[in-house]
Amino acid sequence: MNKRLFSIQPWIKTILEYIMVLAVTGIMILSFISPESKFCSFSSFIAGIAGLAYLLWLLSLVVRRPLLDWHLVNGKYILKVVTFVLLMPFMLTLLVSSPAVGLHPEELMNEITQCEAESECATSSQENPNIFWTVYFHFIDAGNQHMTVGQNGRGWAALIGILGVFLLNGLLVSSIIGSVDSRKERWLKGDVRYRSFLRYRRHYVIIGGNDVAEGIVQQLFSKDESSFKIFKPYILIQTSQDVETFRRGLFTNLTLSQQQRVIIYYGNRTSKADIGDLCLGKALEVFVLGEDSRTDDIESYHDTINMECLRLISENISGCSKFYKDKISDRRLVCRVMFEYQTSFSVFKVTDINVAKIKFLPFNYYEKWAQNVLICQETDPDKIKQGKYLPLEGPNGIKSDDSAFVHVIIVGMSRMGIAMAIETAYLTHYPNYETHGKRTRITFVDANADVEKDYFISRFKALFALSHWRYGSVSGNWINWGKDHEIKDCEHLGGDFIDIEWEFLKGTLESSAVQQYIVRCSEDEDARLTIAMCIPENSRAIAAAAYLPDSVYKSNSTMQVLVYQRLNDELVRQISENNGRYYRKIKAFGMSSSCYDSDLVEISESMAGAIGNAYDAYVWGQIVERFNAGALMEDDYKALTDYKYCPDLDTKQEVESLCVEFIKMHQTEKDYTKVKEAQETWIKTVDKVIGSAQKSDKKIQLTSKASSGKTAPAKMWSNHYNIYSMWTKFRSVATSDGHAFNPLKEDFDGLDPEMMKRLGQMEHNRWNVEQLLLRYRPLTAEEQTEAKVQSLTASKKIKETYKGKFAHLDICSNQMLDEIDYKMSELDKALIKVLPSDYRKYLNGLPENDTNL
Repeated sequence: MNKRLFSIQPWIKTILEYIMVLAVTGIMILSFISPESKFCSFSSFIAGIAGLAYLLWLLSLVVRRPLLDWHLVNGKYILKVVTFVLLMPFMLTLLVSSPAVGLHPEELMNEITQCEAESECATSSQENPNIFWTVYFHFIDAGNQHMTVGQNGRGWAALIGILGVFLLNGLLVSSIIGSVDSRKERWLKGDVRYRSFLRYRRHYVIIGGNDVAEGIVQQLFSKDESSFKIFKPYILIQTSQDVETFRRGLFTNLTLSQQQRVIIYYGNRTSKADIGDLCLGKALEVFVLGEDSRTDDIESYHDTINMECLRLISENISGCSKFYKDKISDRRLVCRVMFEYQTSFSVFKVTDINVAKIKFLPFNYYEKWAQNVLICQETDPDKIKQGKYLPLEGPNGIKSDDSAFVHVIIVGMSRMGIAMAIETAYLTHYPNYETHGKRTRITFVDANADVEKDYFISRFKALFALSHWRYGSVSGNWINWGKDHEIKDCEHLGGDFIDIEWEFLKGTLESSAVQQYIVRCSEDEDARLTIAMCIPENSRAIAAAAYLPDSVYKSNSTMQVLVYQRLNDELVRQISENNGRYYRKIKAFGMSSSCYDSDLVEISESMAGAIGNAYDAYVWGQIVERFNAGALMEDDYKALTDYKYCPDLDTKQEVESLCVEFIKMHQTEKDYTKVKEAQETWIKTVDKVIGSAQKSDKKIQLTSKASSGKTAPAKMWSNHYNIYSMWTKFRSVATSDGHAFNPLKEDFDGLDPEMMKRLGQMEHNRWNVEQLLLRYRPLTAEEQTEAKVQSLTASKKIKETYKGKFAHLDICSNQMLDEIDYKMSELDKALIKVLPSDYRKYLNGLPENDTNL
């Protein structure tokens, strides 16, 4: 629905106010010239009605205080004052002439009394004075009270005169102007607070005047403007920067109606009082960004301060009983905390922040931009070619029978360069690794590659212990490559099974050896080459792209050349569009104003519950299978009831009988959502049984099960990366008639079993690298022997225990997976099968389960 149909543009309002001033002035002149004409009376009546409407609008501004302050500064305040003063006599005329008041003009001005003072009027005919004229007479001059007749006339004359004194004679002008100026000054500096207003109004909160804030504001407005809402949410921003400067920069790309819904506070994100001013009880979401970071050289304590801010938010929100959220079972306050440094960000991917009323969702500027570049949400090749960035594998994808491979050359091991490499490793996994042994290759080129290599490898020791990698350095016109890293002690994992390989090249892009290397890479017909200039200085990044030989741009193997531009992409865009040498292959990325992609975030968060349900359905299937085989285990009861203890044997037997009854009831149910709904009701029954037993014997000492297994954040991120890679999976499918797989119309169920097997292998290869990047490690041969799950009825307790120690049994090759963990390859296929249908549900706006695995 077009929102313009339900709102008046600000420039139209201003024109209407000017027209109203001119019209009222004309009516006033006409009232003096021809006071008795019917047109004059009708016009005065209309002006009075318009004045009342204008008065009500002004009163509404008083109620909506942020909007009132915005009009004081930006809304032609003097024009509104003039309009109001001119309309006041007409409003008063309408009021005193109404039947409810019943005031006669002679009560306000008796002409006999007037004419006695003027001899030339003594013989004139007596006429009733005009009501508007008498009101206006007292309005402009309060000194004519002696002309009134009766108590009623004197009272109204006094009221009209007092209003005239206030509005026209300027008795209080100095104090009013001083108050307004003071309010304007405080508003411009961000010192005005709106606690009572925001306490009852939905609003987003952004803490920190970071350069990312502009893009988030625009996306929040875009999301809310897409649906018609009478009361649209405000956006509250707190910053410790100069508020006027920040406001000017922020408002550059916002419409006037959007500017009116932005409130800016001056405050410190580590101040308990300033956090308390944000009215978090009604906040829809909170973004903790920190302050300006327009260059990569920001304060080293940025992430620490943001976590301190999160602690203060937690303390503030503890006193709130509920939050405003419609149709969402998880009523915690969503806090999205931006980490500038990937080291701290990666730690919190697997660290559970246990805050009852806060849903902690960290994100990183560089990872978000890497995802913006690498995740292409299309499968149609024609639409992909029209998009801003190509997928690394090209518009047609890589199928299981292809000989192509992805090669990404990253120039500069900056924070952006590291993020691009990590996201590439997360996302670029293809089915032809199992059929042709084709690995994705990631090459770093940096003058300090020797030192940066050591830092990078030390962060991901388990990954590089299992991966192919080599180091080279430029010597004259040659590159001296060392030997490939030797992979040892992994026979129990299936041997060499990681489908990513790495290169570290010490040198500068200007050297002929590096140039020749890139040319050779672009000449490889099997390569899908992307070159990313991740140099923090804008001008150097552009120059690096210009250094590349013409043959690199002309090569069909070269997909695109990406240039990191933190501030603005205009220069690169002009080069790409107007220079034939670089046409459409050179593209800017990394602009701070468009870092946060709310659509991608919403997709992953909405669909993550579906991945969790698919996992639960797999577990449920195994339990049903064990039940049918008469081999239920104690772990099954705990998985189904989530109980941690039973106080006595009788209670345990009763709970187990309830489990069996539940399994019988639902073992044929295919829709896991219905099973889960029934299970939630049934668990309450189990809780009552255990609770009653506890009360009956208070002497029993209860012991809770020790925590084990993966952390909740690690599971959540695993779900998200599975979703981020789903479009790559879609493009990897080779359909029987040769058309591109369309997830909006098709499902994976109809695929050839061999293709489904390849997709399952592809997912497991992706999961292997993901777990290693999250710094889980594979088990040693001795640990694997201890933790193996070799049959349907084997216990998985030891496997879960190792997960709690950041070691995972399933990090292994596809060939070894089912051998060491019974039927686990079926889970990989199950997680893939849910993607198309749940993607359609998301796009159709159907309600999704909002719980993450």
